[in-house]
Amino acid sequence: MKAAPEPLGVLRGHGAPVNSVGFLSASTVVSGAGDGAVKIWDLRSRRELASNPAAHSKAGVLHSTALRGSAASEQKFVTQGRDGYVKLWDAQSLSPSAQPMAKFYCGSYSFTKFATLRWPGDEDAAENANFIVCPSSIDNKLLVYDIRADSSSPASTLTVPDAASKRGMCVSLSLFNSSVVHSENGTGGNVQTYIAAGFEGGQLAIMDLRSGGKVACETTVAQGANALLAFDVTRDGRSAICGSSGEELYAANFDVAAYTLSSRSFFSCSHGGFSSVY
Repeated sequence: MKAAPEPLGVLRGHGAPVNSVGFLSASTVVSGAGDGAVKIWDLRSRRELASNPAAHSKAGVLHSTALRGSAASEQKFVTQGRDGYVKLWDAQSLSPSAQPMAKFYCGSYSFTKFATLRWPGDEDAAENANFIVCPSSIDNKLLVYDIRADSSSPASTLTVPDAASKRGMCVSLSLFNSSVVHSENGTGGNVQTYIAAGFEGGQLAIMDLRSGGKVACETTVAQGANALLAFDVTRDGRSAICGSSGEELYAANFDVAAYTLSSRSFFSCSHGGFSSVY
């Protein structure tokens, strides 16, 4: 059995457990800790570039990531705290006294993380790069905020309709573009934006953002009453890897034109549970 590899470097400076790390660029990362502090690091020098010790409350930071697809991708990033707020920051001006560019109250105090557009591409997709999809305080409702609009209220509130099988709480989210497959050659055609929501009962629902969150297709991915905790979609938006609270990783494939969604288990581990997939 091979020994675990040594780290290339260690970033030291947080005064509480680190809950989240996300890339801002190839050489900078943003991190959030259990005391509400947010820091930006330079991977080349392995030093802290900037920090805000009170970006969120002492309840801690749950999630932090770059706002992909913005005009200057290194300039903006988003954090989510266990204080119920999602905040937009300017990376260039982050300091102990800095205020967020915008803050959105989603009212969620669970571990469900917000989602921004996964694979921003052409100009048509750039519009949706301004959206942040957030969990809410109500199990079957999702909030979509537009960073260009008034942050006091969501641009839209999506209600996930009841299903025959009880879904439970939404525990994972993804915002992505999917291209409709064109005939025999399999090339991509019209691109639309969708929200994927994973649920406590193991279901995965794909919702059409353009139609107000209507469920385009749905299936139960994780078996054995395991929650679907993690989801990451491929660049073409037609397949994804899903992680559950159980020991399985699943591959999901969907055809938004035919409204079909299928999944299969392809990997099993012994440690029990996948909290994120990238």
